[in-house]
Amino acid sequence: MINIQKILNFNNKKFDPSIVNTDQIKYIVTYLAEAIESLEGDVVELGCYVGKTSKYISKTLEVANSNKSFFVFDSFEGLPDLSKFEEGTGWKPRTLNTTEEVLTENFTINNVKLPIITKSWFKDIRDDQLPEKICFAFLDGDFYTSIFGSLEKIYNRVVDGGYILVHDYKRNDLPGVEAAILEYFRLNNIELN
Repeated sequence: MINIQKILNFNNKKFDPSIVNTDQIKYIVTYLAEAIESLEGDVVELGCYVGKTSKYISKTLEVANSNKSFFVFDSFEGLPDLSKFEEGTGWKPRTLNTTEEVLTENFTINNVKLPIITKSWFKDIRDDQLPEKICFAFLDGDFYTSIFGSLEKIYNRVVDGGYILVHDYKRNDLPGVEAAILEYFRLNNIELN
């Protein structure tokens, strides 16, 4: 049994803005722990920004003594161009930009193992950059195109019983997240439950 409290209470030197709250981190860690204890496949995060959730994912793998690989993907150029879903929301392209060096430093100062980092827009991720099998995926792309592109890349690689967690679902100022999920599921005849 993985000690969830040990993960949640590690000496995290705050390096990042509070984009993901404590309750959300707890959900991520809890579902990740379930996945790594019972499923084959590796772990991916699309949209890591400066690494707040990434650190907790990596820490969970460490505490579980897991041999699963952890892959993170980010453009490090901020948000993509607006789609019709983001128009009028106040969000702007290229906000929330950072660098790979900031992400790396966040892991280093917290003494957490670095994931495999790929700089790319999600739609441009090559098949050989993704693991063949995924047991857990965390998607934090904020915009329609990012979430839809993420699902296109990872959905068919997620093992039966695997988890896909999506940040900002049903968030009023980011309606593209929900729209992308519904459209992807509709186009692929997948029942949303």
